[in-house]
Amino acid sequence: MVTKKQHNSFPKVSVIISTYNWTEALYVVVRSFFVQTYLPNEIIIADDGSREDTRDMIELLRTQSPIPIVHVWQEDDGYRKAKITNKAIAKATGDYLVLVDGDCIVKRHFVADHLSIAKPNGFVCGRRILLSPEMSEKTLAAKRLIPWEGILPPSFRIFSNTMRSKLIRKLFAKFYGKKGVSHALGCNLSFWRDDLIKVNGYNEAYEGWGAEDFDIIIRLLKSGVEKSCLKGGGVVYHLHHESFSTERLDINTKLLEEQMASTSYRADLGVDQYL
Repeated sequence: MVTKKQHNSFPKVSVIISTYNWTEALYVVVRSFFVQTYLPNEIIIADDGSREDTRDMIELLRTQSPIPIVHVWQEDDGYRKAKITNKAIAKATGDYLVLVDGDCIVKRHFVADHLSIAKPNGFVCGRRILLSPEMSEKTLAAKRLIPWEGILPPSFRIFSNTMRSKLIRKLFAKFYGKKGVSHALGCNLSFWRDDLIKVNGYNEAYEGWGAEDFDIIIRLLKSGVEKSCLKGGGVVYHLHHESFSTERLDINTKLLEEQMASTSYRADLGVDQYL
């Protein structure tokens, strides 16, 4: 457990959780942050146009939460994760931002594990474990993560992702996956807020599912921010659901290719419009 003295010496942390019309998952995900060994200073729900029942769920969670919960909502006009994430970044009061999706449950050392390899002028990419449909149903029914049972499929990779080791975290952070978008997932990222502001946050030209997270990673790297991959801790457990529509994926992929070829690292349409 992180002591009060240690907590005061660490950065102020904002957790940003993206969501859209899945209150059952949101309840379990948000509550997994209530028991962190390093308690974040606030939770921001980045809501891409959910119905009123999500607002009601957030009000319930506020009555249970040991920390403030901020609800940032925008009108439902299709998949606009980049836009709502920028709005959440603008609202965040933390120096360090931890981003997860609203279908990803975390264990109690999650925030501490991210901070354990965080460093100035750097960002962190974590991994995920896919839960089977059966395990996801059991988890939502129990309103908590049930360890190990039903994880799909059992493998050394899953074992290596779920084991917690300070030595592994330090070694992988120093040597593993330092270039490009390899080993990076948008559902498990953390950044210094100032670094995100420098690259103007997420590029809102990305609408529909796909590639917006790779874009910001490429731009951060172009700006001189170093990537660290998180192994030996900080994993998220991803609840099973139907796949998102990929109708704009070709457009987003073209945008990504253009960004990779560009020398610019700032988004034209980014977070600065909300600051």
